[in-house]
Amino acid sequence: MTFVVPLANHAFSAYVDDIDAEAVMRHRWYFAEPKNGCMYARATVGGTRVMLHRFIADLAGIEGQLIDHRNRFGLDCQRDNLRAASYSENNVNRTARSASGHPGVFSAKGGSGWVVRFRKDRKDHYFGFYRDLDEACAVARAAMKQVYGEFAPFEEMHFDGEVMGATVSRLVQYMQTTGDFSPLRSAANQVGFAMPPAAA
Repeated sequence: MTFVVPLANHAFSAYVDDIDAEAVMRHRWYFAEPKNGCMYARATVGGTRVMLHRFIADLAGIEGQLIDHRNRFGLDCQRDNLRAASYSENNVNRTARSASGHPGVFSAKGGSGWVVRFRKDRKDHYFGFYRDLDEACAVARAAMKQVYGEFAPFEEMHFDGEVMGATVSRLVQYMQTTGDFSPLRSAANQVGFAMPPAAA
């Protein structure tokens, strides 16, 4: 079952498994939004700032350079959503998109077509030039699956229905009360959904 972790400074909540609830609730958790736009929960544990996903990973015995969220939602810290990752694997699972709207597909000089390229472990991978965007995206999808495996950014994301339902409910309540829609924009950015720019 999913346990909801209230965040002291924000409308969002974080989510963990029931098995971890007691250990988690010994601490006061706060919303944290680093510069890359990802949403996380943090607390001070023994005088040290700790991210919730790392806290859970330690409890679960998940060891790695970094801890990656499979569904890219940084507040979903249930054990089956966390996995060990290298820096390269963690970076490719982010939701950032190129100007084409697809990872690894970039506009060629002069707008004459599309180039498929990306980096892994500081090595460039080039997969050709294409006139057609759909063809370029198909090539990028296959190439990234081959190179990155389960970390490929085109992999289907799986969301816990209880987690997302609770998140949406709290978002709606917060926005109706305050008129502040920035949390919705942050959530959309986290999972790779493009929203229009905020009104001037």
